[in-house]
Amino acid sequence: MIYSISYDLNRAGQNYQDLYETIERANCWAHPMESLWFISTHETVQQWCDRLKAKIDANDSLFVVDITNQARCGWLSNSIWEWIGKIRN
Repeated sequence: MIYSISYDLNRAGQNYQDLYETIERANCWAHPMESLWFISTHETVQQWCDRLKAKIDANDSLFVVDITNQARCGWLSNSIWEWIGKIRN
C-alpha cells in the first residue's frame, strides 16, 4: 500500500522530530513537500493515523489516505515520480 500523509503543525516552536522519525520507520518513504510524505507499508491507514496522532498536538491536523491505485497528477521532482512508479510496480 502507498499512503499519503499530510499535516498542519500549528504550535510555533514545537519539536516534531518524533513525528518525522515515526514516519521514517515505514518500509519505504519519500518526503516531497514540507508537510507531505508518501510511505509504502502493509499496515492499515488506521494504524498509521493512530501512531502519528500520538506524536502531534491536539490543535494540529493530520490526514492519512491510501493512494495505492489512484489517479495522480501534480508537479513534483522526477525522483518522487520515479519513487511512486517503483513502489507501485
